[in-house]
Amino acid sequence: MKPVPENIQLEFLRPDGTALTFRELSDEFCRTNGIEGDRKDSPVRVAIASKTSQAGNIFYDFSMNGMPLPDGLNTILRLEGNILSFGPEAKSKNGNPTRKARADILVGGQLYISEGYLTQGKNGYYVKAVAHKKPSPPAPKPRGGSFI
Repeated sequence: MKPVPENIQLEFLRPDGTALTFRELSDEFCRTNGIEGDRKDSPVRVAIASKTSQAGNIFYDFSMNGMPLPDGLNTILRLEGNILSFGPEAKSKNGNPTRKARADILVGGQLYISEGYLTQGKNGYYVKAVAHKKPSPPAPKPRGGSFI
């Protein structure tokens, strides 16, 4: 089995599919995150580092509060080259406008379930992207006995 990568890439796109650049985010956001000079013209991308679950499976998890997304809930997320298709706007547990996405993607040749969330907050947007290995179907086992 091919090993999964140490990082997967999350990209932020405008509703027309073009890359969102750091320059389109607030100066305060860029300053806080060390984005300066020519780098402001770069696409907004995140390398999501792999983590290991208690069960020993590799997963990826990114979240950030207060992102100044100019297109708000209409922002498109692309995870490892796959567009996450967001559903209709709904309300979060706290009553804030939110959109959720879910897709099966390939990571290192293995099938992963990915989920994306965009939630409008008081100051910017909460963004979350998660990818975890799709569970294999259970192998058939006898119940109430064992093979002899």
